[in-house]
Amino acid sequence: MVSKKIDFEDRDKVKEIYIDSFPPCERVELEQLWKGVFKDFKMFAFYEHGSLLGIAHLCDTMDFVHLNYLAVVKEKRGQGIGSAILSWIKKKFSNKPIAVDVENVDKNAANAEQRIKRLRFYKKNGFNIGKYKFVWNGVKMFYLAFGDVDGKTFMDYIQIIFPTIKNIELIDN
Repeated sequence: MVSKKIDFEDRDKVKEIYIDSFPPCERVELEQLWKGVFKDFKMFAFYEHGSLLGIAHLCDTMDFVHLNYLAVVKEKRGQGIGSAILSWIKKKFSNKPIAVDVENVDKNAANAEQRIKRLRFYKKNGFNIGKYKFVWNGVKMFYLAFGDVDGKTFMDYIQIIFPTIKNIELIDN
């Protein structure tokens, strides 16, 4: 698998993956991702034999890597590509832990199956549930960590990039 920063010609394919992979309430305007509104974020595309397989949008902060979006082309899901992308990220940023925020599992949510699969995927790839839960755009979320991500540091950071986050609570273990 080959990775590269997103080129202009990739935009339509990336947009299709992004829209297919995340519900509207969990998306930001794609133009914000292109223009770098999120300071220090980078978007990568992953290819095999010239065919786009998936994308990752992440930020390399001082303390950890924040994986904001990871998605695989619909017809390629379940074939280990997402895990291969995560392995690439873990290797590229091997000196730092990784955090990703995901939806709370809610069996009544319109995308309940997707939420369950997403949580299962990250746990299978060595991520553990973090210390905080919160609400963003009306969606209950929490973060997962690969390595030791300080919960307070992550929450301080994520409130800067998404100031509309509210109802921050410690997760009871």
